[in-house]
Amino acid sequence: VWLNQHGNRHEQMLGGERVYSEFAGGRPLAEQQSEIEQGRRELAARLGAAFDADLFTPPCHKYDDATIAALDALGFRVLSAG
Repeated sequence: VWLNQHGNRHEQMLGGERVYSEFAGGRPLAEQQSEIEQGRRELAARLGAAFDADLFTPPCHKYDDATIAALDALGFRVLSAG
């Protein structure tokens, strides 16, 4: 069994409303990268060898250009999204 990362908090605030597409909607690159990096560390610590740290699936399959840049900077190799 291989498990991959699916966001970190699964929500963000846009225009004062809570939405569950954590990585779409214009969150700054540094903020997205920090969230993804934090989630990756937590999963690696908890799941060990069962965690595939190369694969990322964003919540609601939504992402933006900053998400792609953050994933690239962190060394992810696969983005699984609709």
